Parts: sequence; structure tokens; C-alpha cells
Amino acid sequence: MFITLVKVNMIRILLKSAPTFSSFILSLWLTGLHAAGHDKTMDKDQVDINIGIYAPFSNQHAFIGRNILGAMEMARDQLKPSRVKYSFYTLDKVPENRNPVSTLQKFIKAHKIKVLLTEGSVNGRLLASFAKKNNLIHFSMASDPKIADGKNNFLVWSPAYEQASVLVKTLKQKKINQLGIITTNHPSDRVLTQTVMKQLKTDSSIKIAAYEKYEVGTKDFSGMIDKIKGKNSDLYFIMASPEDIELIQSEMKKAHINKPVTSIVERVTPKVMQVFNGQWYIDTHEMKPEFVNQYQETNLNYPVTEAGYAFDVFHLLNQSVIMAAKVRSNFTSQDLAEQINSLAFGTGVMGPFNLDKNGVLYTQSQVKQVNKGVIHTA
Repeated sequence: MFITLVKVNMIRILLKSAPTFSSFILSLWLTGLHAAGHDKTMDKDQVDINIGIYAPFSNQHAFIGRNILGAMEMARDQLKPSRVKYSFYTLDKVPENRNPVSTLQKFIKAHKIKVLLTEGSVNGRLLASFAKKNNLIHFSMASDPKIADGKNNFLVWSPAYEQASVLVKTLKQKKINQLGIITTNHPSDRVLTQTVMKQLKTDSSIKIAAYEKYEVGTKDFSGMIDKIKGKNSDLYFIMASPEDIELIQSEMKKAHINKPVTSIVERVTPKVMQVFNGQWYIDTHEMKPEFVNQYQETNLNYPVTEAGYAFDVFHLLNQSVIMAAKVRSNFTSQDLAEQINSLAFGTGVMGPFNLDKNGVLYTQSQVKQVNKGVIHTA
């Protein structure tokens, strides 16, 4: 009798609970449908910007690519949550004797790249038409202004004519009358050297007392140094790597040519600081200390110049994406280019900047001097 009563009560409890349980399951199911619908709406509204970085990521120059990536990731992670999602994809720079276009074409297609960031004037010139053909936004970290067109291609560095102008102005201030020029045959060095020579002719009375050009990879400079003996140069402008400049200076001392040297450097490295200790050189604008400290905390190493430019480029790009998306949700590369042209002015971690009509992001170069391991801005 007791057992029968228990069974009856249990059945009553289950029957009473059944509607409640069914309602709970229905509620979960409906909530799931709502969430799924919400996720689909979010996915539909989300703006995906895939950024490709084509730069050295291996060998002794790997720090360049890592600095660019590290700075852009740091900039992205500082953004407030939004419907814009940025993803980064990297491609290691191929040797200069190989054409990277076919490799890049596969890279762009595989990752649906919309924005491409490259390093160096050689890459910039080579990929300018590639960017146009593929309707990409291309930011080139280089000094050759011919790369930029303001539509698909934008130059992000101090342009060669600006760097040359600062150099010539400094030479005049230091009352240099006769200048010796030594340069490699590398395209980037050639552009800067030719720009400096043009500035000298049009904006100064400084004479070129000696001019020597050598092939990249040369290690014996004794013959070249013999040619510049007795040329009476007050100072030597050398467009080469800091390693080459060190070797050239060593040969000059052996030949008793005790003249100062200067250069336009790409980035400050320990070798640059060693070679130019007690001497001056031209460099891009100094990075803001706040950025340097933040980068060191995040990436555990000191940032090079490319990191500062990459950080500024990302913020410019993000502002442009937000504005382009406000105009229309399915904005094109040309819509984005229009926003870049209208928004590219202000002050970033690389100092004041503005964009000219041809797509050159103009930043200021500076005269710097190394004294006992410390860099001073003149």
C-alpha cells in the first residue's frame, strides 16, 4: 500500500513537472535560435580587414618584419571592441634576384588580403603596379616618392627629397665647401644619392670633389680609397650599410684620410651607433618615448624605425576604415583611399605628418649625433 502510494505521488510530481521542464527546454531552444540569429547578424555586420606584411622575417634582417608585425598587433590590441576585425598575415621577403609577384599573388588570394604593407624602395617600386592590378591599398615603407600614386599606393617614410634637403641644409650650416660622395649601386642608395646631388646643384655652392660608386657586396675598398686621395674633400657623404661605412672608414684611416663622414640611415642599430660615435647623420623623426616604452614592455625589445611607422599606419588605416564604413557598408578600396587622403594629417609616434596629393606621407627628418652611446637630436 505504501509502495503504491509512493508510485502514484511520483507520477503526479512528474506530470506536474513535465510542462515546466518542456517550457525550460523550449526556452533554451528559442534562446539558442536568437543567439544564432544574433551571431549571423554580427557576422553579417562584421568588417574583416586582412593585412599582408611583406618584409624580412628570417636571417639577420628578421627584426624588421617582427617590428612591423609587433607594432601593428600592439596598435590593434589597444582598440575598443568594434565590428571591424583585423587579421595579419606575413610573407618572408624573397631574395632580390627573384621576382616575388607570383608568390605574392598566391599569398593575396589565399588570405584575401585587402591591405599590403611592404618594406624597401625596391619592393615598393616592383609592387606598385601589382597593388593597382589587384585593387589593393599598398603602404610602402620606402623613400622613393615615385612609388606613390595616392590611389592604391602610399609612401610611408621621409621621402628622398625631404631627407636630401635636411642634409644639404646641414652641410651649408657646417660650412662644407667640398664634398666627397661614395655610394653603392643599390637602387635605394642610388635614389638618395642622386637626390642629394640634385639638391647640391640647385640649392648650394658646395662642390662635389670626389664621386665613387661600388657594387653591393664589395669588401676590399683599398682601390677606391686610392682614387679619392688628394681630392681635398671636407667631408664624405657615404650611402651604404653601416657595416660598409665602417670598412670604408678603416681604409680611409690607413690612407691617412682623416675626414668626417655622414650618411642618411634607414634605422638606428648598434652598428650605426658605433660607426657614428662623435659624428652626425640624417635619420627619420625620433619616436615618441611613450611609444618606445610601451613597445619594449609588450615586445621585450627596443623598436626600430619601421615599428613607429607601422603603428602610425595602423591607426590611420583604422580611422579610414571606420569612416569608409559609415559612408557605405560594402566600401571599396577606392573609398578607403579617399578616406586615407582626407585623414592623413596630424601627429603620430613618428612626429608630425601630412599626405601630399600624390600619396606621399610626409614626415620630418632630423640631424642626429651619437655621443658616448647616446643619440642626440640637433
